[in-house]
Amino acid sequence: MRLIIETTAVFMLLILLLGGTGCQKTIRSDEVVSNSETPVQKLIVEKGNYLDLRLPSPAIGRWWAVDKGALPYLQPKLEIGQGMIRLLAVKPGKTRVTCVLTDRNLFKYRKVVVDVEILPHPE
Repeated sequence: MRLIIETTAVFMLLILLLGGTGCQKTIRSDEVVSNSETPVQKLIVEKGNYLDLRLPSPAIGRWWAVDKGALPYLQPKLEIGQGMIRLLAVKPGKTRVTCVLTDRNLFKYRKVVVDVEILPHPE
C-alpha cells in the first residue's frame, strides 16, 4: 500500500515538473529542476518488489529509458509508448536513477532523476 501511495506521489510530482518547460515551482515556491544534483523524490522499495515510475506519455517516436544508476540494484523493464518504467529491486542498497526521454537518434529531450533505496526482504 505504501509503495502505491509513493508511486502515485511520484507520478503527480512528475506531471507538475515536466508539464511545461521542465522547471516549475512547488507549493513552497522553491525552484525545482530534476538533474543529477537535485533528484525529484526519494523512493523506498523492498528487495523482490517492483517500483513503477509513471512518467508523462511520450510523443510518437520517443520513449523513456533508464540512462544510468539502475544496475546492479534494479533491473529496468521499459513500457515503450506508455510512459512507464518498471524497476525490479534485486539487491539492497541506495542508488540514483536517471531516466531520459529519448528517440531513435538517442537525443535526450528531458531528464528525471529519483533516489531509490532498496531494503532487504524481511524474514
